[in-house]
Amino acid sequence: MSIKNSHESGKNCLTDGATIAVIGAGPAGSFFSILALKEARERGIRVNPVLFDGKDFLSEGPKGCNMCAGVISRDLMKELHHLGLPIPRDRVQRLIDSYIFHTIEGSHAVHAPPGKGALPVVFRGNGPRLSNQTGRISFDDYLLGNAVEAGATIVPSYVQDVEFPETPGGRPVVRWRGGELSADLLVVASGVSTEFAKKLEARGIRYRPPRCVRAFQ
Repeated sequence: MSIKNSHESGKNCLTDGATIAVIGAGPAGSFFSILALKEARERGIRVNPVLFDGKDFLSEGPKGCNMCAGVISRDLMKELHHLGLPIPRDRVQRLIDSYIFHTIEGSHAVHAPPGKGALPVVFRGNGPRLSNQTGRISFDDYLLGNAVEAGATIVPSYVQDVEFPETPGGRPVVRWRGGELSADLLVVASGVSTEFAKKLEARGIRYRPPRCVRAFQ
């Protein structure tokens, strides 16, 4: 699916005023929204990303954490700078030179590239459950805040179901507790091991989740 301006046409194109439903407001959903809005502006049209997520990234402990490591890669740091989104120092937990993945299939060490500086480690939520943190230190909250500032909307609720169109040209309908939204484009950024991903697999739409391994760092 591409974004087109008024001088372009195509079957699978988003046009001016298109609504994009983004299920999941973590880094994947936030990055998608920021980039979609950026490209739409460059093409002279408007798109309306609406992000759905029931998780509060400003909560401490498991309530605010996406159960995913917070090491920022060099490639991601470059992309953040390219987008004008350098990581604020108060969102960085510490700087490290290396870390190790421990999985049921073995362990693997990752080192910062020589001469490139240390790697920042961030909190996905707003810190440990028993911390006395009063400010905002969540990396996911930082990205989501930038997506909203760029023009996205956040619905603080988990999606309960999606009704897929039965006819060509139909629009998917996203339903959550308290409302529904008809979208021109549906983006699933909810993670591979979530309940919603399991629902998608059972819907008969040929979605197959990728193989994944749980790891400790």
